[in-house]
Amino acid sequence: MPEIWFKGFEIQRISDSSGVFSGTNQQYGFSARSQRTEGQGAIDGDYNLITHNKHVVMKHEKDQEDDG
Repeated sequence: MPEIWFKGFEIQRISDSSGVFSGTNQQYGFSARSQRTEGQGAIDGDYNLITHNKHVVMKHEKDQEDDG
C-alpha cells in the first residue's frame, strides 16, 4: 500500500459531519445527516404573554416528494 507523507496539515473548519482520521484505520459506511426545523411565527400586539407553547412544523406535499 502506498504511503503519503505531509509536511503540515491544517484543519480550518469542523462541522457536524466532519471526520478526522489518523493512523492505521479504515472508514466504512461513514455518513452523516442533519435536519433542523424550527418554528415560532410572529406575535403581534401589546402585553403578550406566552407560556407552555408548542410548535408543529409540517412539510408541504411538494417538499415530501423531494425527500425521495
